[in-house]
Amino acid sequence: MPTTTILIINCSITVYEFGYDELTDDYKVVEIISPRSTCTISIYSVRRKCWKRLSDSPKSVDEYCYLVNGALHWEAFRKHNRERYDLPSSILSIKLSTEAYQELNFPQHQDQLSHDEQMDTRIGVLKDCLCVCFNYFFDRVQVWMMKEYGMKESWYEFASIPHILVSGDECLQRCVPPIWLFENDEMMTYNPREGKFKRYFDDEEWRKCNNIAPHKCFCGNLHNLIERP
Repeated sequence: MPTTTILIINCSITVYEFGYDELTDDYKVVEIISPRSTCTISIYSVRRKCWKRLSDSPKSVDEYCYLVNGALHWEAFRKHNRERYDLPSSILSIKLSTEAYQELNFPQHQDQLSHDEQMDTRIGVLKDCLCVCFNYFFDRVQVWMMKEYGMKESWYEFASIPHILVSGDECLQRCVPPIWLFENDEMMTYNPREGKFKRYFDDEEWRKCNNIAPHKCFCGNLHNLIERP
């Protein structure tokens, strides 16, 4: 793959993603360079063997990317040198087939948030739909799903998961994330201390679980932990 002609300076954040375009039967590489408060976007086509530079975006992006509806998605920020708890302002979407980008808005819910409120925002994929998780520190996690891709009005709150106390210490709370979603929208959680799986329960029972010690979040396949009969 040939190199790009874009100058990369030391303070730049460079992100590369690789994807397959079913419409043109082509593999493509997306390069995003964020030297300041904007980002330069280029796409390399394996089939055409050349780079194409898109128009610059006035936002910088996060390093994590998710594929939904034939497009790659990143959290987009208004400034490059952002603080640790700065919230993303939108979602940057790059369509592989059209080689064009657009910005998708978060749920209307986020517009009402205070910049002083301690929380974290992460996008993801749930049931083949774009989703976003709002993690309110010491309180709860809200999961929103976009039912119709590209339509801001189609965002809806899928789940609200309260944080739990860790070892009875009110100053130390953790969110126990779901690791599996059933077809009927029920969720499953895993307690590594007891080595047990459990379906998601209501808020009242959830808050009684005050003996779960902090562990790293499990990432993997459920089949690796469950023995088949």
